[in-house]
Formats: sequence, structure tokens, C-alpha cells
Amino acid sequence: MSVHNQARAFFAAHGIGMKDIRRWGGAIYYQDRNSSMDLLKDGRIDGVFSTGF
Repeated sequence: MSVHNQARAFFAAHGIGMKDIRRWGGAIYYQDRNSSMDLLKDGRIDGVFSTGF
């Protein structure tokens, strides 16, 4: 299962869709692991879904 599908399944289990995140002012980024960690450390994103940590 791709990381995108894992994230969708996680949110769906909590009654949240990707459109909800966008409607609430959020964004979904597809980044490599290093870029994601930099954004997380800088406080520019709130979470990361990854299959390779």
C-alpha cells in the first residue's frame, strides 16, 4: 500500500477526507523524507506519513 493510500485510510478511519484537510486550510505535500523532516523541524508542517522511517 502506498503512503498516500495509508494516509487516506488513517484519515478515513477518523471520518476525515483529503478534501476536508484542504477545506480546513491545510495542504498535502508529497516530499522526500529529508525534505519532510526539514519542514517538520522548521514548524512548516504538522505531520508526516512515511513508509520508510
